Amino acid sequence: MKFKVILKGFYYLMKFTAWKNAEFRDKLKEKDFSMAIGTVDGSVGRHYICKNGKLTTGKGFLEKGDFSLLWKDASTGFSYMASGNPKAFAKAVGNGSLQLKGDAASVTLFLGLLNSMLKAYKGKKK
Repeated sequence: MKFKVILKGFYYLMKFTAWKNAEFRDKLKEKDFSMAIGTVDGSVGRHYICKNGKLTTGKGFLEKGDFSLLWKDASTGFSYMASGNPKAFAKAVGNGSLQLKGDAASVTLFLGLLNSMLKAYKGKKK
């Protein structure tokens, strides 16, 4: 359940960041993409679509998305995503907890977006 919440929250964080941060908003407009984040077994998943800089989301996986981030299980996905550490994704890929499937250019685009989003919040702790 926690993993489903963080996947939905990720969408709202991207939307909020696009609203507040011009650099992130501009990056979203660079290229349309569709992606999914979920578990390898497909039991939990959410898709995200960016078209003309506008984000939408829905439950489940896309039949023909550009790429997917597939976590070993929901607990592992939640732990890494909740950490807020940009290096966590690289660590997860390295230890087999995260599989990246699909178009390599789109994965690279997404990782750049993720870094841009995290950069928008760096040093803004209360």
